[in-house]
Amino acid sequence: GVAALTDELGRLPSTGEADAPLPRREATPIEDLQRRAAEAGEARRQAAEALEDARQAWLATQSEARGYEERQLGQRRERAAVEARLAQLEADHPRRAADLESLSAERSAAEEAVAAARAADEAATRRREEAERARQASRTELLELERRAGDGGSRLTDLERSAHAASIEASRHEEALAALARERELALESLPKPAEASTAHAGPEPEADDIGGLADEALEAELRRVRRTLGQIGSVNPFAVEEHRELAARLDELTTQEADLTAAIGSTEELIARLDAQITEQFSAAFEAIGERFDEFCRLLFAGGSASLQMGGGGDGEAPGGIEIVVRPPGKRLQRLAMLSGGERALTGVALLFAMLSVNPVPFCILDEVDAALDEANIGRFADALRKLSETIDFVVITHNRATIEVADTIYGVTMTDAAVSRIVSLRLADLPAEIIA
Repeated sequence: GVAALTDELGRLPSTGEADAPLPRREATPIEDLQRRAAEAGEARRQAAEALEDARQAWLATQSEARGYEERQLGQRRERAAVEARLAQLEADHPRRAADLESLSAERSAAEEAVAAARAADEAATRRREEAERARQASRTELLELERRAGDGGSRLTDLERSAHAASIEASRHEEALAALARERELALESLPKPAEASTAHAGPEPEADDIGGLADEALEAELRRVRRTLGQIGSVNPFAVEEHRELAARLDELTTQEADLTAAIGSTEELIARLDAQITEQFSAAFEAIGERFDEFCRLLFAGGSASLQMGGGGDGEAPGGIEIVVRPPGKRLQRLAMLSGGERALTGVALLFAMLSVNPVPFCILDEVDAALDEANIGRFADALRKLSETIDFVVITHNRATIEVADTIYGVTMTDAAVSRIVSLRLADLPAEIIA
């Protein structure tokens, strides 16, 4: 070190001492002094270089020692942190083991519940499919009956028109036959009977010439009368009876078809009335259930207040007048949907959507920035409602809000690399350690 170099410099011969034995030849004092001064200067220069080298080595050694001390201090701190973490993990190990056992039990129970729910869902799906098939069959039958009723109506109109024309024709033929019968009866009544002729001429027998003349005149008069009557009647249709029989048979057939069509129309109207009653009953039940759930979700999202769904009465005729949404936010009076603010409308729409999903669940639902108009307080309640419904429905939420993202199980995002190429990244929060999530 520096002390050793100092001692070595102290042991060096001074300028007044001789380094080596003097030569035997005598030198002048100046030469001897110059030689000794040169030797002493060279020795001092070498000692100074040695001292500088020793100082540089000492500084390097000191810097290296300082680095060793700092690294040793860092290792001690790291070791202390590891020991503390190890002690904490050893202390938390029994609790974590108990939590793991409870989670395993909960998972088993949840798996059983999920299996039961899946079985119930499959049964409900089968019942719904059967009901849907029955509804489609009923609708197809109803459409077919309506088509047949329409065709039957037009056919019935044609048949009624034909029946009316046939009835008029039959009446005309019947009147003609009745007139012919009356004319025939009149013609028969106008003819003289043989008994009357004999009675009228009973008495003294006229001469032969008188009898012949009277009979010829009477027969001539009767012949003219009969011809005049036949001329008034006109030509006689010899096929009138057959035509009347055919028209009567046609009228009976049309009457039978009319009865069948009337029965079909009655059954169709009965089916329509039954379907209308069933639709009305199902709609009323669904409307009441959605109204109750709508009020619950409005209370949850608005942190109070109330809401209801009402049937509108402004329809034309028998058509319904629509559905009115009435909401009373906390601290406000009862208002229609059009009188609410933008955020209140968004909460009302979300509440109605969640109410319909809770009454009639679906496998999955996609929400596209439905929380864009909500503030932080409303976002928290929206996230609570979303977490509640996510137990039975899988949600795909498109959002930029951090509070909504925090309730997600898996996050998907789109980023752009340096090469201007879009890339999809995903993150499953269940795979992250608990310290990072906290």
